[in-house]
Amino acid sequence: MFENTSIYIHIPFCHVRCSYCAFNIYTNLSHLIEDYIGALCIELKQVAQKQPNVKIGTIYLGGGTPSLLSHTQLERILETIQQCFQVDQQAEMTMECNPEDLQSMQYCMGLYELGINRLSIGAQSSNESELQLFRRSHTAEAVPTAISNCKGSGIQNINLDLIFGVPNSSLNDWQSSVRYALDQNVQHLSLYGLELEPGTAMTKWVETKKLMESDDELMAQMYDWATLELSSNGFEQYEISNWARPSFESKHNLQYWWNAPYLGIGAGAHGYCNGYRYSVVRAPSKYIRQITSANYDELSYPLSTAVDEYYRVTAEDEMSETIMMGLRLVKNGINLQEFERRFNVSLLDILREPIEALSKLDLVEVTSNALRITGKGRFISNRILRDLI
Repeated sequence: MFENTSIYIHIPFCHVRCSYCAFNIYTNLSHLIEDYIGALCIELKQVAQKQPNVKIGTIYLGGGTPSLLSHTQLERILETIQQCFQVDQQAEMTMECNPEDLQSMQYCMGLYELGINRLSIGAQSSNESELQLFRRSHTAEAVPTAISNCKGSGIQNINLDLIFGVPNSSLNDWQSSVRYALDQNVQHLSLYGLELEPGTAMTKWVETKKLMESDDELMAQMYDWATLELSSNGFEQYEISNWARPSFESKHNLQYWWNAPYLGIGAGAHGYCNGYRYSVVRAPSKYIRQITSANYDELSYPLSTAVDEYYRVTAEDEMSETIMMGLRLVKNGINLQEFERRFNVSLLDILREPIEALSKLDLVEVTSNALRITGKGRFISNRILRDLI
């Protein structure tokens, strides 16, 4: 059904763990980077050997901090992908970066020469006190320099991440961060409400009353204000947390939201392909050891010897996941005709009662071709998804 597959590569190394971060990252394992790059290349070859001629439409280097890698290390990964798969000549190739790693024009030019054509920069805030609270390694002043270097090197497709709902922060603080991001003249913005994940420093500070958690009403005000402000500045919201200038939507993330196939490569990565959902072992040292284990011949595409858990996705699971992911697409929603072609069943028939109930509350709407969340429903999308699924 889907012509292209995407690849996600996880780079789990960071200098510092941010206070809100619950991702699979490590701050004291830089000595493993070279061996880890070698293991990544082995995993790519294992996956490709089982299914030759896979067409790749997007590549995403995430983490962690991929911008910690040298050009030589990045080149090894990207060359291996080119050798193993049929990469579209117009493939979107994204790399996540910290602003402090983009202060050198030479480094940015090297990324461009490697074929990386989209950067996602973790700006997070324009407020220095918030950056310190986050334990970020950069100042707000580093972001304009990073963007200038990226554009000067030839990389024009740039995303900035921002976080709202920060403890002790006001609506004015958030408005300053959004305007600061707009001043950078980038093509894409991702705005994330702060989530207090178990085990993070930020969560512990809130639990011990060192910080006051932002209330839902203030976060809703921040979200609504940003929605209007970005719209008036030429950005179109196409997903609950993402805004883009025309034609600059993230093609890689759209692959997730369409519930389309993607390969997850690297420690802690997740993938969905050939009817399997799977996760790779999390610890980099175990990943490096396990990738050379001997049971490779027993595995089906896209599983590698580093896979920790996997299962076959049932038709019912695939349908539920497609609904859950598709409703995040606030602009287009779930295409009703494509859903029926994919599952041979009408979405409006199987979810008639909850859809009618949510429609009466103006939380979802049905058009001639789509089911989508309304503007009123966007900030409580998780609740709506629970009601539907």
